Amino acid sequence: MWNWEAFAFSCAGALAVQILHWLSVARKGRWPKHSKSVIHWLLTVGLVLIAGVIGVAVFYGRPFDPLLGIQTGASSPLLLEQMGSAALPNAKRHLGDERGGLYEEFLGFFRH
Repeated sequence: MWNWEAFAFSCAGALAVQILHWLSVARKGRWPKHSKSVIHWLLTVGLVLIAGVIGVAVFYGRPFDPLLGIQTGASSPLLLEQMGSAALPNAKRHLGDERGGLYEEFLGFFRH
């Protein structure tokens, strides 16, 4: 059964991590090139939604705890990033680099 509370709180946790990241970037005063990329923002929204789905999976058949939902959402993008860096060890961290960026590396992974 779909748990909308788990989805919402997990998405909120992932969104909080993104907001804190961009506040940190704003304090430095230098905006990376990929911050203007539509692909980057679509991937970011996708990560937040995936965090929500992971939250639903974690609380499937269990009582829901909002704090754990936020923690699940906050940690999900970090876990996905680590899994992605293990699957794509030569990928660059920024979009728009000389080799086509992380997005192109991601697509190239599935082309082999």
